[in-house]
Amino acid sequence: MFVLSALLFHYIHVPVANMRETPQESSQIVSQGVFSEQVHLLEERGDWTLIETESDHYQGWVKSNQVCHRQEPFVQSTSCIAKVNRCMAHLYQMPDTTYGPMMTLPFESLLKVMDVGTDTQSRWIKVVTVDGQEAFIQRGDVAFTSPMLTCEEMVVCSQRFLGLPYTWGGRSSFGYDCSGFVQMLYRQMG
Repeated sequence: MFVLSALLFHYIHVPVANMRETPQESSQIVSQGVFSEQVHLLEERGDWTLIETESDHYQGWVKSNQVCHRQEPFVQSTSCIAKVNRCMAHLYQMPDTTYGPMMTLPFESLLKVMDVGTDTQSRWIKVVTVDGQEAFIQRGDVAFTSPMLTCEEMVVCSQRFLGLPYTWGGRSSFGYDCSGFVQMLYRQMG
């Protein structure tokens, strides 16, 4: 599998994947992989895979089924991409909240836009997830552009996350640790 993996692109396709020190559930969490984040595969043992995050080069073991494989990059220059701009946002199987969400995504998760609707005020956007699932998200939960923030704007942005739980190794808006939070803020500044 890993000889061919150099030809593939690998992404976290669950909201948050805990990365562990060793390939067992009882092992210490060293970091997290976040939905739509590209990772590199390093080793496989049973149903565990050792990954390295592309953004900060942390290494850790995740359950193999938390990583999806693609022949081409998820984000391409011709793709229209939506980025979750709230602490969390729900994905739905249909443009209706009645049946409940199929998944809840953290801040900064990326989705490929399939249809923004004919009306720019339309509530729903049709998207595709990194593993190819079609879904719907509410327009107010995403942004199509992410302008780089100034230091002053970054301070204001940071206040949106007051009250979130501290999570050891946390790199998502479901719970940050100190370095994960600082990394996220610096990404907002480019």
